[in-house]
Amino acid sequence: MKPLFESYSEAVSTSSAEEFCQSVLGWLERHCTLPVLRPAISGSLLQLCKVTSILTQPTWLPEQALQAVSRLPPGDS
Repeated sequence: MKPLFESYSEAVSTSSAEEFCQSVLGWLERHCTLPVLRPAISGSLLQLCKVTSILTQPTWLPEQALQAVSRLPPGDS
């Protein structure tokens, strides 16, 4: 998912409201298509399954998410 967020940051302009809307729409057309999103989402779900107990103990996920966020270095959240 990180490459998707990085492409958004590079493509979207905030110099004016009109420029923002146009650049967001352009980014959406290029990067939010099924062929682009499918591998990113599949990879994220695979990683989630590897680092949590979501498949065996799904009720633990909220606590595991909080623990993971508390371990992030500053600036990575």
